[in-house]
Amino acid sequence: MTVKEDEANVANIFGRIERSAWPELLAGLDERGYAVIPGLLSQRECRGVAALYEDETAFRSRVVMARHNFGRGEYKYLRYPLPPLVAALRQALYPPLAPVANRWHAFTASSSSRSRRPCC
Repeated sequence: MTVKEDEANVANIFGRIERSAWPELLAGLDERGYAVIPGLLSQRECRGVAALYEDETAFRSRVVMARHNFGRGEYKYLRYPLPPLVAALRQALYPPLAPVANRWHAFTASSSSRSRRPCC
């Protein structure tokens, strides 16, 4: 992909996210804990992001979940600067999702505060 194509894709991401059905997406998050944005990424974009996983130089660290008794699998933290598409997704999705995260945090903090013990 050329720099111009990358720039066009990044600009496109903002439009795709803006045109998404946010009331339904946010309701889905509350009801199921997840939501799918149909058509957010093209097949080519999806393959490009998935291909990053095999490129160890793209990541700054790797967590093997079983090592920490978190279950099975692993996850990796991308190295900065983030790939343009990932950075655009992050920038475009943060504003509509941050209020949901804050609301969930307030709910879980208030509902669990009675059962929480001080750590020290």
